[in-house]
Amino acid sequence: MDPYESQFKLRTANSSYWHSKASDLLISAKVLWEAMDSSDANAVACWSSYKMLIGLSFELLFKSISIQRGLNFSATHQLVDLANSANLKLTKGEEDILRVLTEYILWDGKYPVPHKKIHLENHWKHENKVAYDSKKHGNLIFQRQNDKLDFDELAKIWRKYSDIYMIEHTKI
Repeated sequence: MDPYESQFKLRTANSSYWHSKASDLLISAKVLWEAMDSSDANAVACWSSYKMLIGLSFELLFKSISIQRGLNFSATHQLVDLANSANLKLTKGEEDILRVLTEYILWDGKYPVPHKKIHLENHWKHENKVAYDSKKHGNLIFQRQNDKLDFDELAKIWRKYSDIYMIEHTKI
């Protein structure tokens, strides 16, 4: 057999390759987060790249679980759909976060604009609802950034599903 063909088949069907790549992307997002979170005056500001990397890590994590469970997944970047394909039960909050991260995978991590203005508008409105808490005071509405898209919070969610993968992986 052609060695490239055998490697292709092995890597396609072995969930460990997928989980390992998901872990690599998570660590890459962490490195970028730490650089952005630095108090150094030369700190970087790569929010879109950070969210794309962590979104991609979720994508591969969900695909690794599907492969491990012998389930098919469609060729999509829609994180909620991929989690559903893996038979994972997401909370409403997790679904909202994953929808935001999906937009970073699809376009906001790579391009300055999507194909249509409505996608930009919907993305910004949805991310605003996820990343900010609103409080009404009289006729005024105050918004305060929460930490839902910060690395530590996203890593908790990632580890929750990675733990499912690891527990099932030890049973194989």
